[in-house]
Amino acid sequence: MKKLYRSALFAGVLALGVAACGDDVTIVEPEPTPPPPLSVTLTPSNQSIGVGAVADFAVGVTGGATGTQASWTCSSSASGVASVATTDTGCRATGVAAGNASITVTVTKGNQSANAGAQVTVTSVTVAPATITIASIQQGGEPVDIENISGQIDVTLNVNPRDETIQRVVLYVDGVEVASQVFTSAMADMSADEIAEALQQITLSFRTDFYTINEAAGTATPRHMNGDRVISAALEVVGADANRPSNTVPVRFNNTSGFHVKTNLTENNSATDSQGRIWYGGDDFSTTITAFPVLFDGGDVASVTMNFCGTSTDTTAPYTFTRTCADIEAMGLAPTFSSVVAGNTGPTAILNNTARFGLSAHPFPVRIDRVAPQGGAIVITQIPSVGNRANWVRGDYSFAAGYTAPTDTGVGLPTPAGSERTFRVRQGTTVIETGVTTPSPLANSLTNEVYNVQAVVQDRLGNSRVISQTAVGTVNPLATFGVDKNVPEVQWDTMTANTFRSDTTTVDVASASDTALFNFQAMDNLSGFAQTDALTRTGMEHNLVRVTGNYLASPTALNREILVAGTGAAVGATPFATVAGGTFVAVVPAQVTTYNHSPTLITNSLDFGAVATEPGYYIYQVRARDQAGNTSPILARLVYVNDGESPTIVQELQTAISLPWAGGDDIEFQAVADDEVEILSTSFGLQYPGIFGVDLTVWNDVTPVESDGMKFTDIITRPQFLTFNTGSLIRSLTGVGGDDIPVATAPSRPNMAVGHVHSGFPSVERPWQTGTGISATTAGISAQQVAAPDADTWNDIDFGDPATNNMGWVLTVTNQTGDDADNRTVTGYVQARGLASTFTNPFAAVAIVEREGTNVRVLALANITPTDGFPFADDGVRRDFRWTFTVSGVAAGNEIHAVGLNATSDGLVTAGVPVTAP
Repeated sequence: MKKLYRSALFAGVLALGVAACGDDVTIVEPEPTPPPPLSVTLTPSNQSIGVGAVADFAVGVTGGATGTQASWTCSSSASGVASVATTDTGCRATGVAAGNASITVTVTKGNQSANAGAQVTVTSVTVAPATITIASIQQGGEPVDIENISGQIDVTLNVNPRDETIQRVVLYVDGVEVASQVFTSAMADMSADEIAEALQQITLSFRTDFYTINEAAGTATPRHMNGDRVISAALEVVGADANRPSNTVPVRFNNTSGFHVKTNLTENNSATDSQGRIWYGGDDFSTTITAFPVLFDGGDVASVTMNFCGTSTDTTAPYTFTRTCADIEAMGLAPTFSSVVAGNTGPTAILNNTARFGLSAHPFPVRIDRVAPQGGAIVITQIPSVGNRANWVRGDYSFAAGYTAPTDTGVGLPTPAGSERTFRVRQGTTVIETGVTTPSPLANSLTNEVYNVQAVVQDRLGNSRVISQTAVGTVNPLATFGVDKNVPEVQWDTMTANTFRSDTTTVDVASASDTALFNFQAMDNLSGFAQTDALTRTGMEHNLVRVTGNYLASPTALNREILVAGTGAAVGATPFATVAGGTFVAVVPAQVTTYNHSPTLITNSLDFGAVATEPGYYIYQVRARDQAGNTSPILARLVYVNDGESPTIVQELQTAISLPWAGGDDIEFQAVADDEVEILSTSFGLQYPGIFGVDLTVWNDVTPVESDGMKFTDIITRPQFLTFNTGSLIRSLTGVGGDDIPVATAPSRPNMAVGHVHSGFPSVERPWQTGTGISATTAGISAQQVAAPDADTWNDIDFGDPATNNMGWVLTVTNQTGDDADNRTVTGYVQARGLASTFTNPFAAVAIVEREGTNVRVLALANITPTDGFPFADDGVRRDFRWTFTVSGVAAGNEIHAVGLNATSDGLVTAGVPVTAP
């Protein structure tokens, strides 16, 4: 309303201002409406409470100035009866004492205030006190004889909190607190029923033989001496001026005097045995044990005696004893004590009939091991795979081989087995090597009496002992040993008659009936070779194996027949692979039963011819072994015994070249060869009829079956599939006549293919050689298979001197050298001569060949472009073309020819020149 009033007035003023600006105006405001009267209530108007209880009264406010906050204060007419406090909602009265009091509230709101009142009646409250009684005294769950109590007892208390709150339960002996239980604020979270149940019965335990120790004085003071005592209990409650006492129980303590024991034994070295039990000991073991007499009957101690680890000693205060427990290895050890008190026998180790020493924190009974492992041995033993003897060892001999572990009945030996020992070596009485496992660090010795080995053994606690080397048996009869790390020196004795003399590892024998010897020597200047009759077989080992089979058919099908060897021969895919690695083909070589030997030298022979009675491959291996077990390198010979028969060969003509064959074509022929022992090499030739009145066969060089063409490369094969190739086919051959001019006959085409296979006997230098060990087969070639050359191929060329009509195609030898008749070197040239005006070089290539009878092989191509010009000479009448050559490996008695080949591979053959003997 007031706001609307002012808005209307303001609108009137604006209107008047518009109508009469500058006229005087008087504004009169009416008096404001007064607020309603303030009214206050306090409810409820009357309450009754007990002492300590509270009563809340609510304040009600109406009227008063609008928009203002009411506030109030509370008061009590009798604060000794009921105190009062102001709250957010009114007044709170607390009963103090029995009586009546008026509670008044005064409320202020704005500029008005008002009062209201209520009555409170306080009545008095009766509190039931808590109770506690001793219900029983037990020991070990059984009632105790209260006239003879000792050790720990359990006192059961009946507790009823009633109207009080319990803070602590206390147990006393003669008024001295011995046990208690505190109830924390956690009980506030429990219901009344839960609290009542929890407090119905409480058991407190204590030791009647409790005592305190004064280590500096070496004394022990019992809390209660023996005699009559009174047990009681009490409750501490909240807000009470005094504890709530229990009934009392008179008892009699009767504890046995004894000793409190303190020891540093557990500070010693310890270890667990295989069952997880703890043992103490070791080489440095030592313990101190201090005894504090605990006298429940009083008296003065004169002396104390302790028996421990088999030793008994006495002493005066302080009663401290030291023991090393030397030579003790036992379980369940505990000290025992005796004493003299006031002239009489005092207490012993046992307190109150229990195996304890009072309240001592001791480890007894204990296990103590101060004894090193017993038994065991260390000897130089013979290792069967090594064969050492006479107390000689080589560098890799293992001392563990002759070691026998000791036993230990205490804490036991460490694991794993072998970790209990280390080896050391002495020279005389001086230790020169420790922690060794083999003699490798030791120097070679001249005798077997230089060194001795010891084993240092220890148990899990480190109790140690030295085991010295002893003699054993007749093989190693000494308590010392010698070291020989050198292998014997071995060699073939090639000076003896009828000995295999090959410098290589392979030997060819033409027949199994050939007699030959393997002669062997071995030297050793340190441990040497065994000399007694029983040991003569130990110094030398060998084997002889015959290998047969079909390698190509199956690499694992090779058979090894062991003629001279030990047992357990190894059979593998290849019979010779192990030779290069120095391993015996027979894993266990035979020990030779008798042979010539001295302390440092062995000689022996094997009559191969008497053992090898069949053709085939033989492997002979031999080595020497000294007394230290060192074995020499293996000397091996691979012997190839011929079967005395030639291989067989079947040849088939096959080619993919269309007919007729042209000069320069590469024609392929295939064959199948077979031999009981080996097909070592092959050769191939084409036969040209009517050359110099004979049928010449032009051969390829010997071609190995495998890449190296050697024996003993697993080419034990039956059958062998062979392939021959002509290379560049020579379409025809024509010879020269006596005037060195081509003969007038038609060129000779090849009419036969010839194949050879060779088993290696005899050795061949030339592919046309035949005889035992060589087989040949032929395949005919028809005239239609080779293209016919022009009949005037060479007749159309003007060969020869125009004046004399000779010297047309000629080979000239200028020098022959070489001391070996089968390996001569020939130097010379070949020359073609013709009319200068028309003669041109007729040849695309020139070859030098060797001829033996009807067999020809190509030696070399001559120089096609000589360095002295080409043509070589031209005087206007004659023109010469010349090719120079040098060829080797030519046999005396044979001839060499030159073959000129034209572009269509037709050949013109010069007359032959003999190769002379050296």
